[in-house]
Parts: sequence; C-alpha cells; structure tokens
Amino acid sequence: TLGPLIGLVGARWDSFKDESGSAFFEDDALSLRAGLVYRIRPDVSLYANWAESFEPQAIASQDPRAGGPFDPTQGEMVEGGVKTELFGGRLQSALALYQIRRTNVLQGDPLGDREGDGINNFIPFGEVTSEGAELDVTADITDHWVATLSYAYNDTRITANNGRGGFSFNVGDRFANAPRHQAGFWTRYQIVPLNLALALGGDYIDVRVSIDGQKVRPYAVFDASLIYELRDWRALLRVNNLTDETYAASGFIARAGHFPGAPRSVFLELERSW
Repeated sequence: TLGPLIGLVGARWDSFKDESGSAFFEDDALSLRAGLVYRIRPDVSLYANWAESFEPQAIASQDPRAGGPFDPTQGEMVEGGVKTELFGGRLQSALALYQIRRTNVLQGDPLGDREGDGINNFIPFGEVTSEGAELDVTADITDHWVATLSYAYNDTRITANNGRGGFSFNVGDRFANAPRHQAGFWTRYQIVPLNLALALGGDYIDVRVSIDGQKVRPYAVFDASLIYELRDWRALLRVNNLTDETYAASGFIARAGHFPGAPRSVFLELERSW
C-alpha cells in the first residue's frame, strides 16, 4: 500500500491427480496474478488486474483412444474498471472491461470415432477469446427494499486454429453457446410487521449459436420467493421459472436438438436455528 494505491502480486501452484478404474492421470501448473487499486476518493476506486488460470482435462478425456492425453485448458485474463459506494454505501456499482483468452478447450471431433474403436475422439482448440463489459448496480431503495441490476456484453470468438481442424466454425466465428448480451435483476422487499419478505428476480439471455451453427433463440426466466421468519424458524417458498418458459439452456447439434432448461419448479424449505 502506498497512499491511495494498493498493489497485489500472487502465485499459485496447482497439482492435480485423477483416477478412474485402471486409468490414472496427473498434472500441475504455476499460475500468476497481479493487480492494482487506486482510490480516487473513499467511495470511488479504479482497479486493474491480470491473472492466469489452469484447468486440467477430465480423466475421461485423457483416454488415448479418444486422442488423449491432452494439455490442460489454460487462460489469461486482463480486467479493468471502476467501483463506487455512493450515498453512504446505499448505492454500489461496478463497471468492468475485460479480455479472456483460453487455449486447449476440448470439443468433440466432428468425425467422431476416427479409429473405429468405439470411443469418440476429442480435439483441442487453438484459442478462444472473450472481450466484453459488465455493469452491476445495487441500491438500498429504502430501509426495507433492495434491488440489483446487471448487464453484460460479451463477444466470444475463435481467434486461433490448433492446426488440426476439428470444429465446424472458422477463426473469427462466434463461439458456441456464448450470448452477446445478458441482463438480470433481483429485488427484495421486507414487510417487517408481518415478518415477511418478497423477492423477485429475472435473467435474460440473448440469441446464441449452437455447436453446428444453428441460432438458439433468446429467452427470459423469472424466479420468485416468499420468506417468513419468526424467532428461530425460517420458511421459504420458492418458484423457479415462474412463467414456465420453454427454452434451450444451451445449443447442441441439429440432429440431436438442444439441451432444454428446467420447467417451472416449486420448493418449500423449513429451517430452525439452535
């Protein structure tokens, strides 16, 4: 720390071992990170950070009959933005700009079982890059009413080939199942005399492309809950997908269709504290 400037440098060593039946795989990597925060004033800060990431491939993907073993998925992130806590902390916001690069992202080989050994093959990408911005705003509207709004813009594309092919998209194309726009909200209102709280939230996902290039339509889902608290007891009634929206949670291939999202579901929880 140097006056209004705060710095951070870190290193992390990961060691990974996985075993399934007679199959065994292990890997390790060193990941670095660094960051700076500059306080313009007590309630406004600028920040920037850089970080590396490491994610071993699952042992099921390491089978030599599937093309393995594969190098781990590695990533590099650069992010910068501004955070505020205005009006005594009643209004908080965060704006971030970022770029994330990932290498060796496994995808199924479109030729399937090349060797005819009954095991479908995998192929790693050369590079996938995400660039975008995120905005989050949280406000204490009253002493008993809080609300959160969020928006994210994300442009994710294939930015390098692995030299081995294996994906129906080309360098420069959008990456599968990565929406360009996302938005959400959540709000909660407490009715203090009745020991009740009402909550409502929603998420919007923009149009995406499936693995074989189909458009996957956008959707919006809403969740609601009712919370009752009395001394040591707490009861929660939650409804997910309030309008019973039919939607694809992710796009797969035209022959098999897409993965559907969960229909309307209702949960009742009862808790007691001792």
